[in-house]
Amino acid sequence: MPFILDFIKNRGIVGLEIMKNTPATKNLNTSPVKLRGFSLLEALMAVGVLSCVAAVAYVMVPELASVSRSTKLSADVTTLNNAVRTYLVNGGQIPGAATGPQILDRLKSSASSNSRARLAGIRGSMLDPRLRGELITESGEARAVWDATKQRFEILNSGPGFRAFDLGGDPTAVIAEEERSRTLDLATRGNWVWDFAEDGSRTRRSPNAIATTDAPVSQPGALSSIVQLVTPDFSLPGALYDLSAYNPVLKVSLRDRNEPGTSRLYYSVNNGPWIEYEGNPLNIPPHLTSTVRTYAAAVDPENYLDSELLAEKYETIFFTGSSKGDFHTPTGDTRLKTNLAPGQKAPSFLWGDPATADKLQNRLNFQGASFESVAPDEEFTLGTLEYYNGTTYTGTNATNVQIAIDLDLTTPGVRETLNFTFRLLSTPNGGVDADADADYVYIPDVSTNFRTSIKGRQFELILRFGEHGPNGFTTIDTFHAHEGKMLSGTIYGRLSEVK
Repeated sequence: MPFILDFIKNRGIVGLEIMKNTPATKNLNTSPVKLRGFSLLEALMAVGVLSCVAAVAYVMVPELASVSRSTKLSADVTTLNNAVRTYLVNGGQIPGAATGPQILDRLKSSASSNSRARLAGIRGSMLDPRLRGELITESGEARAVWDATKQRFEILNSGPGFRAFDLGGDPTAVIAEEERSRTLDLATRGNWVWDFAEDGSRTRRSPNAIATTDAPVSQPGALSSIVQLVTPDFSLPGALYDLSAYNPVLKVSLRDRNEPGTSRLYYSVNNGPWIEYEGNPLNIPPHLTSTVRTYAAAVDPENYLDSELLAEKYETIFFTGSSKGDFHTPTGDTRLKTNLAPGQKAPSFLWGDPATADKLQNRLNFQGASFESVAPDEEFTLGTLEYYNGTTYTGTNATNVQIAIDLDLTTPGVRETLNFTFRLLSTPNGGVDADADADYVYIPDVSTNFRTSIKGRQFELILRFGEHGPNGFTTIDTFHAHEGKMLSGTIYGRLSEVK
């Protein structure tokens, strides 16, 4: 090419001869300039050379494009085969009669919600859902063809396959879900990590024969040299711990039992994301039940398999909720006068016939309370009791009333109605000692059992009278109000295990 350019430069672009008598040179005091043009032979030679260059370009450009397509197809096939191996290692299944488009659909799918609870590893899709392949069936052009025997894509020049791949698919397409299962399925028949056969052996699936390199699949038995990693150890076993052990969280560490450099530990708390363990203790929250799962992931998957999945449950018991109380079923004197009709319940109970117009009936009011994260045997405020000691005629008073205390325990999700008996005792009014003249409430039995068993344990609610204001006094099981006065005080509760 350089000699052509020099030739054109030396010979001139235009084959014209400028004469000295032309208008353009008549008045110039210079010698006439003479530019030589191409001869016919030279022009034909230049055209011939340019034609050769154009012919070479016409042949080479399509060939270069074909090489580029072939390189991209080879790279795409390598990526697809890596995705296939990852899919199979993480519980995917490919039918023997699957076609190329069906393989792409499976690689775009994700594990179902049921599978996610049992799988360790990758649970999402292996390919971008937008990926699509251009199918070709005619022979002669390179294409990616699915080989069911090798469970991989091969580049061939015949058979149904994909000539090219791109990301032109629908970005809003819904990812399908499928059931996946690895070498060990977690338990479905009991509370163990895995199911057991009747002879006590562990029931599990055999590992899939999955190639981990691009080399041809070896004969059966080649996986015998691959070592399965050992599951990690927990520093604390799963068990029912007192709430005080959390303080405010339970510290649990993991220990890798494999050779250094062969594994990485991963864990998940309460079905959360898988996180690589870096050596710091795990913070287990004080939930009724917290599940921690862990496994050892192989650093070298060609020589090691991931360990089996191990799960531990850390449990505790505490109570969060609220209370309310209603009085009902009063009994007493033959001429008992009360605001409660048979079968009626109310948080206020009035009884007795006032002795004079300026006197009031006796009165009990109960107001419930809320409480949070109360451990067993820990006292909490159950509610407030108000007792007004009125002046009433003899023969119209109540001697007993029932109180139904409703416990709405949002944790652990229990609702109970517990009945207690309040005995109502009136004392003669001597007018000398206010404490001696005080009428009072007495609880003959301060405990009532739950009907609900929580984590296999039975509980009872135990009451106690606590702090109070002026106008009376209290003991553990009595509540004394001075004559003609209102006494307000706290009722404490304690949920204690029935031994």
